[in-house]
Amino acid sequence: MPRFPIAILLALAVVASACAPGADVRARPIVDFAPLDFEAVSGRTRIERFDPPGAGARLQLELAVLARNPNPFGVHLDRLVYRVVLAGSEVAEGTIEPDVWIDANGSAPLVFPVEADLPPQRPLLSAVARAFTGEALPYRLEGRVQYSASGFAFDTRDALLVEDVVLPRETAQPPAIRYEPRDSRVFEVREGVPVVQIAATVFNPGEIGYFLNGKDVVLSLAGSPLGRLDVGPVPLPAGGERRLELLFYPDPELLDEIGRRALAAALDGIPTGFSVRGELAMDVLGVESFPVPGGFALDGFVDAD
Repeated sequence: MPRFPIAILLALAVVASACAPGADVRARPIVDFAPLDFEAVSGRTRIERFDPPGAGARLQLELAVLARNPNPFGVHLDRLVYRVVLAGSEVAEGTIEPDVWIDANGSAPLVFPVEADLPPQRPLLSAVARAFTGEALPYRLEGRVQYSASGFAFDTRDALLVEDVVLPRETAQPPAIRYEPRDSRVFEVREGVPVVQIAATVFNPGEIGYFLNGKDVVLSLAGSPLGRLDVGPVPLPAGGERRLELLFYPDPELLDEIGRRALAAALDGIPTGFSVRGELAMDVLGVESFPVPGGFALDGFVDAD
């Protein structure tokens, strides 16, 4: 970093003599001032909240930074005028007045709060969403710094202060799916039109909310496929749960012999083994979709009671 001379009265020889005509003694600095260094504190930098498009596209972010004073004398940190750039897009600007004293060769923690309405830019929204699924989100902190020492105030030029990434505290957690036998049944809406109702509770164990989508979800009775459907989108807030009711309408004329017998047994009140299999995806914050390992997998027994 460049070094700037500091005019401190105690660092001058004889000021009055320096101004007198013909004086042999001139004022000169005996100390150089090194600008403050700023270092990201990755473990304290985190996204607090992100509302997806359609719900405000609001971002709350906290950047933790350590200000280091490399000089052999203390300085007072007065003000920082800053901008925050995420994934190449400026999202916020602000001013903080830390009012902190940093000892010689010492340091002080700083926090830059960010609350911003994100512009409708797909690359930016995708980058923020992916931060919740395990990908680091790059950011830059830029701005000007005002500090003082021995009664003198100084301003730095607008410059890059910190360049780092936001590391996710937690990735999106796959949902836990629990079969609800009491709410599941086989019945006929009218004669010859059977319905298989499979109820389940879906729980999101993580701190990141998402929409759950199921595709090509197939119901089988006694190993014979009976029906297919798509599921969702089902909103799953962080730590929340939702009830799923899957309604399959098998056509008896299209079933094989094993399927017809299994369906008839279930309609007669005989517990019949079933399985539900299909693709399952987490739509993280309405921006990106990621497959759930293992997909939709549910097993149990169902009948008419």
